[in-house]
Amino acid sequence: MKKLERLGTEYDAIVQDMLADGIEPLQKQIESNPKEVIGRETKSKSRSKGNLIKAVKVTKAYQVANGDWHIKVGIYGYDSDGVPNALKAMVLEHGRSDMAAKPFLKPAISATKKQCVQTMVDTFGKKVNKS
Repeated sequence: MKKLERLGTEYDAIVQDMLADGIEPLQKQIESNPKEVIGRETKSKSRSKGNLIKAVKVTKAYQVANGDWHIKVGIYGYDSDGVPNALKAMVLEHGRSDMAAKPFLKPAISATKKQCVQTMVDTFGKKVNKS
């Protein structure tokens, strides 16, 4: 608590740095997972152009009304045919009546959760010890 009290006005900047550093392992995993599942176990050849991987974006850290800090990794934009990339990601993640689910988001979250937390703890330690 004493370390936190010493931070004073630097607290917000440190939290933003922690979140930005901590989200990187998840972003990298989400970008690599679709490569493993797209085109797997399909009847016809995949027509993927890599739009889904390019659509993975991270928001800036932001503070919500109750004072909590958030950061998001999401799939944004549209492909060249005007189809929302988020829709394609959800169909891939959950499947549809004629296509089995090929999850790539949930496994990425599970695989990187500890690494993300540890990265944030490390960033916090570096910033606090520097102050």
